[in-house]
Amino acid sequence: MKENLLWNIVKGLAIFGIALAVYLLWQLYMRPAWAPCSVNDWINCDALTKGSLSYTLGIPTAYYGLAGYVLILIASIKKWKRVLLGTAIFGLAFCLRIAYIEIVQLKVL
Repeated sequence: MKENLLWNIVKGLAIFGIALAVYLLWQLYMRPAWAPCSVNDWINCDALTKGSLSYTLGIPTAYYGLAGYVLILIASIKKWKRVLLGTAIFGLAFCLRIAYIEIVQLKVL
């Protein structure tokens, strides 16, 4: 019972991550005038959707997130613990890199 609950939580978080990645891709390609996550100069999604962080190795950064969350969702459905752990570790390292660049170099959040 408890293990199924954990797998369901992972599935829910993966779906939430997929939604966020799709939102960032929408921001990247559609360039809407209103961006709800661009609050001020410090809290600003433009660094990820329009700045130097919008592409990693020539591929939009949000695609990495989308692929990772889809893989996490599949791993949670199939209950592949090693794939889930490996994907989560890579995703954490990737996000920490982005967070470091945003906070230390670009001075945004």
